[in-house]
Amino acid sequence: MAEKTTPATPMAPAVEKLKKTDAVRRILQKLGKKAMPKEIAARVKEEFGLDITPDYAGKIKTEVFGKSGRRSVTKKPVETKPAETKAPEKAPSASNGKSSAVLLSDILVLKDLVDRVGADHVVTLIGVMSR
Repeated sequence: MAEKTTPATPMAPAVEKLKKTDAVRRILQKLGKKAMPKEIAARVKEEFGLDITPDYAGKIKTEVFGKSGRRSVTKKPVETKPAETKAPEKAPSASNGKSSAVLLSDILVLKDLVDRVGADHVVTLIGVMSR
């Protein structure tokens, strides 16, 4: 009986099949955080024989290391301080101590109060104070 033999095939060196992402990650482990995308792409081509663009290498680098020192500028909420109110200027007063004149400073103080608490609350306050 004839023995079946398989044709002799030369053993190829064990070349590990990698995904492009894994190749970039391995190169980044070697080169570190400061590696530039062009350099990463060239090393991936040399060591693994995979063609990648520098843009792709940069994208994977960002995924691995996160964003660089640049941070997007976000607007912080502005704290609004209540306007410092100045004491109203003394108006010429009548004999009972009350003046019928409304000064500009009084109007500005009232406007600040309306802006801060709302017109409805100011109307209620005026009703309470006039009793």
